[in-house]
Amino acid sequence: MNKVGLLGLFVGLLANACLGSQLDEVQSNRLDQSQLALAGDAVPFEQKIMDTDKKRYGMNEINKFPSMGMMRMEEACKDKIPAKKCSKLKKKGKCSDKKVAKKCKKTCEVCDDGQECNDCKKDCACVICSFTVDDIVNSVKYNDVSLAITGGSIWEEEKVISFQSCCDNCPGVLEIKGTDDNIDNHCYNAGLLLRCTASRSSSPWHNFISDTIYWKVENDEIPCQDDGNFPINAGAGIPFIAAMNSFGAKKIWNNKKYATLRGSPAF
Repeated sequence: MNKVGLLGLFVGLLANACLGSQLDEVQSNRLDQSQLALAGDAVPFEQKIMDTDKKRYGMNEINKFPSMGMMRMEEACKDKIPAKKCSKLKKKGKCSDKKVAKKCKKTCEVCDDGQECNDCKKDCACVICSFTVDDIVNSVKYNDVSLAITGGSIWEEEKVISFQSCCDNCPGVLEIKGTDDNIDNHCYNAGLLLRCTASRSSSPWHNFISDTIYWKVENDEIPCQDDGNFPINAGAGIPFIAAMNSFGAKKIWNNKKYATLRGSPAF
């Protein structure tokens, strides 16, 4: 091969080497940009999840983790049959029929209590209350209508109730009856501890707690309040009880073995 041929071969090899290097750089840049794009998307996606949780459960910086009661917010009021069918029944005025209202709770705007505030239907709020009674829960009513109680049976286990409040000016009354297993010193040994949250933060039931201000016992008397035993010492390490303590809920009772406690934001 002559000198001219060798020179041409060398130039060709040099060009291929430069071109290969450029291609590698382009591919590397594309990969870096792709990785950056994925990394950039991860934060907004994570933020979207958090934003959704905040909207759904009303969480804030203090209350980042929803309790069992909060996680059931969406379950408290829903249609048992397809929403389209419920909408048609509502347009026909069938929501006044108890059977229809029971199947179409969300569309007809009636929840577990089965009650409606005629002047506030569009502003109804689904209320979820997390609570416990030391020792036994006998019954729970909202506006004299019995509510289903889910959760554990002993005082160390969370109980949950739900109802619908349709009128902020007439929020209604929550009644809880309980029994203390002890033979004396009931105010110290027994008690109700409760916190409610509502699907609408403007509802008077949102962050409603057990205390001596908005609760009454028999004969409209003020409840007794003693945190000496439960929940400050006994039960303080149980997550749902610790959460209620942090929100200012107070253990309330009377000075008897049996107690009927009535609470309302209107008291």
